[in-house]
Amino acid sequence: MSDCEMKTTTVGVLCLLLLAAATDLPHVLAQSGDVYLTRSLPGRIDCPTDANPAVTRVVWTKDDRPVVVDGASSSSGRVRVSSRGALVFRPAVGDDSGLYSCTPYSRLGKGQPSAPLHLHVKSSTNLF
Repeated sequence: MSDCEMKTTTVGVLCLLLLAAATDLPHVLAQSGDVYLTRSLPGRIDCPTDANPAVTRVVWTKDDRPVVVDGASSSSGRVRVSSRGALVFRPAVGDDSGLYSCTPYSRLGKGQPSAPLHLHVKSSTNLF
């Protein structure tokens, strides 16, 4: 039995309100609208999140289609999602350029997708 369940009715209601405020669907924090990666080098796109309970997985889309990761449970694929939810490219290639969005999940459910993020993959002499 939790401390909340053992309190009087008035305190119990307050405790329930505090518990409700302490849990929240995951959401994506602010991100830059453009990310630049160098072709043929490793790179990543972060998906900064806030959640209670913690984020359990992050799903990425590119141009409104699910990103196919290589070996979802492996660290050896060219494109994978890190344990912190970043989309990792090893290496980045021109076809990786596009409009990306990430959606965090927790045991409470699906959070809102991030705002679109434009990934530009360029040669090292033409980054900006």
